[in-house]
Amino acid sequence: MSKPDRASLTQHLAWQRMRRPLRWAGWTLAVLLVLAALSWAALPALVRKIAVDQTQAQIGRKLEIGEIAFNPFKLALRASDITLYEADGTQPFFSAKGLLADLSAASLLRLAPVLDEIRLTTPQLHVVRVDAEGSGHYNFSDILDRLAAQPKSEGQARFSLANVQLQDGQIRFEDKVSGKNIDIAALQVGLPFISNLPGNIDSFVQPQLSATINGTPLHLKGRSKPFASTQESAFAIDIDQLDLVGYLPFVPAELPVLIQSAKLSTKLDLGFTRKDDKPTVTLAGDVRLDDVALQDKAHAPLLKAKSVALQVKQFDLLAASGELTQLTLEQPQVWAGMNARGEINWQRALAGGGSAGGKNSAGTAKKDAPAPAASAPQPAPPIVLQQLTVRGGEVNWRDEANATPAQAIKLSKIDINATQLSTAADAKPAHLTLSAVENGHGKLAFDGQLQPLKPGVAGKITLENIDLAGYQNYLSRAPISGVAGKLSGQTTLQLRDGHLKLDDSKVQLADLRLTPPGKGAQPLALESLSLQAPTLTDTLDHAIPFKLQARFDKNGSADLAGQAAAHFRSVALDLEVKDLPITPFQHYFTDVLNVTISSGLASAKGKLELTPPLDDRKLALDYKGSAAITNLRMQDKQTSTDFLRWRTLELAGIQAKLGGRPQVALEKVTLSNFYARAILSDKGRLNLQDIVVADAQEQGSITDDSKKTDKPANTGSSRKTVSATPVTPATAPADAPIVRVGQVVLAGGNINYTDNFVKPNYTANMTGLSGSIGQISSEKPQPAPVNISGKIDNDAPLQISGSLNPLFKPMYLDLKASANGVQLPRLTPYSAKYAGYPITKGKLSMDVQYKIENDKLVAQNDLRIEQLSFGERVDSPDATNLPVMLAVSLLKDRDGNINLNLPISGSLSDPEFSVGGIIVRVFVNLIVKAVTSPFALIGSMFRADEHIGELRYIEFSPGSSEVTDEVRKKLDALGYALHERPGIKLDITGRVDPQVDDQGLRREALERAMRSLKRADLIAKEGQPDGPVRVSAAERAKYLERVYKDAKFDKPRNMIGLSKSLPEAEMEKLILEHTEVTKDDLRNLAQRRADQVRNYLQEQSVIDPARIFLIAPKLDGAGIPEKEPKARVELTIQ
Repeated sequence: MSKPDRASLTQHLAWQRMRRPLRWAGWTLAVLLVLAALSWAALPALVRKIAVDQTQAQIGRKLEIGEIAFNPFKLALRASDITLYEADGTQPFFSAKGLLADLSAASLLRLAPVLDEIRLTTPQLHVVRVDAEGSGHYNFSDILDRLAAQPKSEGQARFSLANVQLQDGQIRFEDKVSGKNIDIAALQVGLPFISNLPGNIDSFVQPQLSATINGTPLHLKGRSKPFASTQESAFAIDIDQLDLVGYLPFVPAELPVLIQSAKLSTKLDLGFTRKDDKPTVTLAGDVRLDDVALQDKAHAPLLKAKSVALQVKQFDLLAASGELTQLTLEQPQVWAGMNARGEINWQRALAGGGSAGGKNSAGTAKKDAPAPAASAPQPAPPIVLQQLTVRGGEVNWRDEANATPAQAIKLSKIDINATQLSTAADAKPAHLTLSAVENGHGKLAFDGQLQPLKPGVAGKITLENIDLAGYQNYLSRAPISGVAGKLSGQTTLQLRDGHLKLDDSKVQLADLRLTPPGKGAQPLALESLSLQAPTLTDTLDHAIPFKLQARFDKNGSADLAGQAAAHFRSVALDLEVKDLPITPFQHYFTDVLNVTISSGLASAKGKLELTPPLDDRKLALDYKGSAAITNLRMQDKQTSTDFLRWRTLELAGIQAKLGGRPQVALEKVTLSNFYARAILSDKGRLNLQDIVVADAQEQGSITDDSKKTDKPANTGSSRKTVSATPVTPATAPADAPIVRVGQVVLAGGNINYTDNFVKPNYTANMTGLSGSIGQISSEKPQPAPVNISGKIDNDAPLQISGSLNPLFKPMYLDLKASANGVQLPRLTPYSAKYAGYPITKGKLSMDVQYKIENDKLVAQNDLRIEQLSFGERVDSPDATNLPVMLAVSLLKDRDGNINLNLPISGSLSDPEFSVGGIIVRVFVNLIVKAVTSPFALIGSMFRADEHIGELRYIEFSPGSSEVTDEVRKKLDALGYALHERPGIKLDITGRVDPQVDDQGLRREALERAMRSLKRADLIAKEGQPDGPVRVSAAERAKYLERVYKDAKFDKPRNMIGLSKSLPEAEMEKLILEHTEVTKDDLRNLAQRRADQVRNYLQEQSVIDPARIFLIAPKLDGAGIPEKEPKARVELTIQ
């Protein structure tokens, strides 16, 4: 067979073999074409019907679809203008311009839907939250409820999707509850492949998402094996400046604080995997918050920050462990404060954020859960932060609980750097540095290590130029009203196991000024103050040595060195204080003092041991050393007059103990160049008693001697020189302080003393006071010798000597004092005011002696006034009405001097007793006595044993003017007094009383007649007698009978008519009855008596007649006391 034949045969055989398959292929194609035509024509309507019906049946919503097209050759279904309506069927709930579903022919082979592409174009979703009840109700809640009610299918539906796309989507979320809206636009979703078919489970799904949320871009990329057993997934989350505030209303839990602003940016990689049914969620990348602002529920600021950036290396979210590369806070601002109830604002804010329900349910779960089996605790996985950085931070603190008004403190420019912060139990300490500016001036710094889990801190703290004035308001409850100065210091801090330790602590204060309370208070100024303490612990179980140094203005300083025993059981100090100003401390006592301390410096050097009043211990103090107060000046608070001042008060050899029975021993007290203004008030109160207002009851001047006490005078019984009732001397109580003073030395003293109690007032200026007082003690009764000298008004010498012990109870005192030649013209202002006469000349000298023993006072006051002279009388409304010149005349002797002796005595325990009052009273009584009873004063010039008697009258026998021996004795005494008091004049008044002198004159006429008869007999026998004639008792009968016989009156006769002889008594009776007494006789008798006194004083006492005046006689006894003699001569001094 030829080649062409063989070829033809071959082709024929091939055609025969292909014929059957081609026939089947043709029939298949024809069927497919028929099916394609049928599907192209009928499937769109079928799909629309099924979709609409099933939507209505399954979710109860109306669905509209515009055009549906199916490509049977590509198995691609397209739909356009898809709209799903709200439940009311009028408003669109969801819409899309187009939907493409490209079915793969592999679906037939895999018996599961396999789509090569799904694309949704321009979808729009409108979501509305209607209310917040429960988890909230939305405009799609009815759909969820219908789906939840449908039976769940068993098994897992298999599928495979490729190239899933959502293009230009938009979601609008409308919240009726908060009024907020969220607009998600430009939504692009891409899912290249996702399948759960066998063989595709272990393939990665790589979704992509991008959108703008309220204008903020969001990008999400990832890859995942959602259907693999590991569910391995990884997502890249990119957010740029997402404003979180707009989404806060949709947070299901109530936040404890208000977020005013916060913008979130992220570049995060989120990973998920599951192994052995244990999921793991990891996070890595960057998280950043910008413009952060937090407030509490009252809209008060809590936190602001320019940015908070966190770099995450790898972090396990479920295990809460991992490594953070860096946390950075830029310009954070924190507002913290404590209210008046002591509550911190952050604590209040965070405590108020949790829901009660959450707490209760948690508590119930804990209560109902069975107790876990005991097992060893597993250490928590650590969190490691490699770097913490804070830049430009600020803390604003406000304290209303401890300061009035509220204290504000600001820390700015805070920079913090910390490395390797870890919560691991065995982690090494992190290194931490911190610096800040305090209140715009001071600086704070810390450089050390930190263990946050333990907790533990160790490092060096430094303070520099902290302005104390910024903490002024914390002093509202302190005894200081103002503070200023700069504080610097450093210390090494260790905080371990809950215990604090400070090493090498040093604190310096510069230009410190502490102002006491009160208007015009003078601050205590310190140029510098430093405190050093090697070791301080909160356990106080070791001795604490310390050293303090202070420098005051000028030359003042204070150095204290010592140590406090463990638990502050005692404190031992070596102290040396030089020239510490006293004036800043006076305002602590300004309300209780009537004086102002205008200057003064205190110094001390010694050893002080102090037991603080802690636990059950009582305060105890033991001081050994010396002290001094120099340049002290106290002034009257109202008049600014000097009250008390001295240059130096030195206390040497001090041994003082307080605690138990106080004991104070002073080896030597030296007071030099001192001045005191002492005033005794018109009520007898010394102004020294009124330094303290509590004693004076009111503030007032204590140096103004014109001020009078406003208190009413005591209207009770007058003070007595001797107490009528015995008073037991007071004894010292058992716990009275023990005081011992070795010696008191005075030098250069000046005391200006005014006595307003004396009328007229008296002022003495004692100068140049110097001397010493020996050893005195409150334990021993032995008195100390006293020897003090000085001058009064710089010219009259003053000397005080004796012994005393004022500390022992009862007090002992035996002092003598003398002053010579005190010039009295200095008292002219007082004498002119109160006496009505100025003093033109005179000197005062005095010797006084006071003795107090067993609470009894015996005093002798001898006063000598030389050459006292007064000027002309001046008008003064305060002048006394007493005849002062008369009193002076009565007191002044012939040499022009006045000598007075004023003895006093009494019991110091008698509350009515006053030494000053007695002296004044005795003196005043002496003046009054001189004026009202001058003869009593004159009588005091004679001794009691001389029996001079009353000198204000001369007693005569009734009817007689004869100067008897008794009369002569009185006249001699009167003459002596007139001779010694040449300034006084005498009025003489003769007096008779007819009731007494009538019989006296009759009897005197009888006696005169008998003496005349005897005189005639003597003349006849012997001549004129030399002296007065006296009739003796033996001669009386003879001469009486002769007088009777010569009398011219009818006499009794006998029986024969002759005169009858009668007894002497009857004769004398008849003679007296028939003797006639006339008024002239009485007048002559009174005149004779006055003449007798005058003549005797002029002739016998040689008194100048110019000083004696005869006053007209008085002829009755009117005005003469009943018990006094009526036949007399009355004397009056003028």
